[in-house]
Amino acid sequence: TSRGGRADILISLGRIAWEKNLDLVLQGFIILLKDCPDVKMVIAGEGPARKHYIESVREMGMADRILFPGFVKDEELAQYYAACDAFTLASKFETQGLVVLEAMAAGKPVSAINYRALKEIVSDGHNGYLFQDDASSWAEATQKALSAPEGVRKAARLTAAPPEGFSEFPIS
Repeated sequence: TSRGGRADILISLGRIAWEKNLDLVLQGFIILLKDCPDVKMVIAGEGPARKHYIESVREMGMADRILFPGFVKDEELAQYYAACDAFTLASKFETQGLVVLEAMAAGKPVSAINYRALKEIVSDGHNGYLFQDDASSWAEATQKALSAPEGVRKAARLTAAPPEGFSEFPIS
């Protein structure tokens, strides 16, 4: 899939730490590329595991497909959400899932692990897509997010928007 001649952009944003389950995302990305050969991924953020993952991506031969821009300032977050086609989060340690709500507020389809706070926010097939702690499951949910219909995008916005939703993020 590509939109208007450009590759689909998938984003993961947050602290790059071991508990964020990025190994699952990288394994799943290899599977995703079989069906979506043009997709690119941005793993934005800083953290203790960043250098490890940059090296892993280089060893996988994916340095041209998976980018690590580093820390994103609060005032730049909206630009990242606007630039992506879908958002993913595999962390099993999220108690609030704020980045998922920010992506939803921007009308972006999300794929999120079916765990803790994320399973409370994401309703599979309605406002996003849930996956199990499995690379194939991640790839399937993320492919659905990348090609999500407008109804899912609209439901995502409504989830994150007041008064019914969770947050006070402005809808773009």
